[in-house]
Amino acid sequence: MSTSEPPSAADGVPIVPLAPLERGAQRVGRLRRLGAFAIDLFVMAIPGHLLALAFHSTVSDWGLWGRLVGFVLAPLYLGVCASWITNGRSVGKRLLGTRVAMIDGGALSLGRGLARGMVLSFPYVLNGWLPPGASPRSSLVVAAFTTIVFCVGGSIAYLVLFDCRTGRGLHDLAVGSVVVAAAETLPLGTGRLPLIHRAAIALLFTMPTVSFFLLGGSANPISAVLAPVNTLWQALSVDPRLFTVNVMHNTTTSAGGQHTSLTITAWVPSALWGDESLVRELAAAAIANYASVAEPPQHLNVVLTRGYDLGVASAFSTRAWSKPWEEWRTAVEPTRSRN
Repeated sequence: MSTSEPPSAADGVPIVPLAPLERGAQRVGRLRRLGAFAIDLFVMAIPGHLLALAFHSTVSDWGLWGRLVGFVLAPLYLGVCASWITNGRSVGKRLLGTRVAMIDGGALSLGRGLARGMVLSFPYVLNGWLPPGASPRSSLVVAAFTTIVFCVGGSIAYLVLFDCRTGRGLHDLAVGSVVVAAAETLPLGTGRLPLIHRAAIALLFTMPTVSFFLLGGSANPISAVLAPVNTLWQALSVDPRLFTVNVMHNTTTSAGGQHTSLTITAWVPSALWGDESLVRELAAAAIANYASVAEPPQHLNVVLTRGYDLGVASAFSTRAWSKPWEEWRTAVEPTRSRN
């Protein structure tokens, strides 16, 4: 017997029979599906946090490579738990009384289960991630990851929430599966996805491409406020000492008027967490970047973050340095440049 295919009675393996799915069954409710998935996310996070607890310093220095843990763990857990091995029931589905089955009522093979797990988990694991060493200027890389996260993830969420007939997400359509109640004996039918849902999915897959050409062209310049933010972010993003960096410009309004601030948040290895020389370098880069700006921000915040992101589990600690813009400029610029 192949371990990738569902067992049969001839194999001498006791299995729970699944009734054929005939037209007429109601789909599992949204809350039960979302609740089961939330429980499964919690279950998948446990081994990630245990790994980090045992080897915290090492795991914290993996940086973006830590997501590889999630790339392996999430599809493996979700895939095995969708297959005949567990009768299509993960921990979450078992607790909430649902299961995954083929449209004809049979159990998923291990191969189909793993394929379903990959389609379901990769948008979640890849969200906010770029391959280490990939520059934000690498438009094709950014477009590829945006497509996976936004298009595939958005399509899954849309179909689960709005396909009122079956609630089959893209991961179910890809392998011919469906989520039903654990004791369900009536089926969901195999009709084609309604036209309105096909149109919505096509729109989701089109939006990133259209946005890429519309927003990436010279005819759509970045605003005067965001232009220096974008320039600074691109310059800092290629610094090999930083796992990731984020630059944000904030404007707050109160009775005293408007207050502007710039915040640089950098995820760094443990050895650089709290390194004030690095903090001054980041502040100096910001000051230099805004040298030609008539009205720079009034305040500059530099935040160093350390921790781990394993795709299925993450935890961070931060240290922050905050000063008025002029005070930072006095601290980081050479004396001769101010005379």
